[in-house]
Amino acid sequence: MAVVRLVELGQKESDGLVCRGLFAAIENDAGPQAAALAFAGLSHLSPEVRRLACAHLGRSPQPSYTAALTAALDDPHMSVKLEALNALAHTGML
Repeated sequence: MAVVRLVELGQKESDGLVCRGLFAAIENDAGPQAAALAFAGLSHLSPEVRRLACAHLGRSPQPSYTAALTAALDDPHMSVKLEALNALAHTGML
């Protein structure tokens, strides 16, 4: 239940520092609610939040994450591209 509330808050959050804290809170959660927050984070204004979103998706590899992570390879920030590439390299992602 707490993760659901964090996702609701995080999907609307524009402050990158707050989002970093949210990602720290869901770091070990591989559930669909946590993945929803990561998907929302992929379009955040902050490159650090986008990088954290890629990292979160990479920690629980699912083939359904491939399209979103592949799109992140076109991010203008190298740190996001590298994290997306790392996530895609995990066994089970492709």
